[in-house]
Parts: sequence; structure tokens; C-alpha cells
Amino acid sequence: MVEATKRQTLILQNLEAWIRRLIDTSRRNNLLYLRRESKGLLKLDINISGPLSELLGGEKVHLADWFEDDLFTQASARMTEIFRVAKANEDERGLTTLFLALSTATWPSDDGGRPTDAPLILCPIRVERAQGGARGWSLVADGYLELSLSLLQVIQDDLRIDTQPIQDL
Repeated sequence: MVEATKRQTLILQNLEAWIRRLIDTSRRNNLLYLRRESKGLLKLDINISGPLSELLGGEKVHLADWFEDDLFTQASARMTEIFRVAKANEDERGLTTLFLALSTATWPSDDGGRPTDAPLILCPIRVERAQGGARGWSLVADGYLELSLSLLQVIQDDLRIDTQPIQDL
């Protein structure tokens, strides 16, 4: 019985080490260090409650509902680039990279570099060309809200806070 317990402990330790190696905690990871000026990021005003509520409720929302006419053209062009990159990631790597980030967690870095700026809650979305093209793009939630696993891992490893109860939800 003691041998089985030692074996289980060793397996769990190796599993935890393997999981830590899977998550890139460097500044290359956009789920830990958002690049707010990146072409791959489109900031939506979540204070506009109508479109956000509709999107999270499973309804299709037009990108035009988030922007005034003078900003819509720029937002639509950026969405085209985001869609193109997300499609390539999915087709070539099998990665889903199209998410709506709701809120971020930020704290200073230990090394004096760029602070952590990590999305807290992620909503996978699907983006489609709107019918007729006049309203550009439409967005629809494509799954359930989820906590950022990269963020939870960093909180657990670097800040030494047990996130297992949160992960078990």
C-alpha cells in the first residue's frame, strides 16, 4: 500500500511539472501579456450593454452595433485581419485563438519589464461576414465562458495561490 501511495505521489508531481511546461509564461504569451496596440486586438466597449448582453446570451451581434460610423470602417478592417489570423491558426495549427476577453488582471513584473496584463474571463467567439456586407462582420459566442488557464497557472506558480478550487468549478 505504501508503494502505491509513493507511485501516485510521483505521478502527480510529474503531471504538475508537465502541465507547467505546456504553458508559456514568457512575454510572448498573449494570454498573460496583452499587446493592447496589436493589430490582433479590437477593443469593444463593454459599457455598451446591449450588444454584450446579446452576444453572451447566444445571439448574433453585428460589429457595427459596437462602433459609431466614423470608427466602424477602422474596426471592420481590423476585424478582417483578426479573422484572417484566427482562420490560419485554426487551419494550420488546430488552435482556437478567437476570444472575447472580459476584464484583465494586471500586476507589476518582478524583473522590471512590462507588467502582466492577462485576460481574466474568455468567451470563444465565431466571426462571420454579415449578410449583404453593409454591416461588415457579425459575432456569435461559440462556447462557454472560461477562466484563463494560463492566468490560473501563473497565479498558482508565481503568486503561490491555490487555484484548484476555482478550476474545479
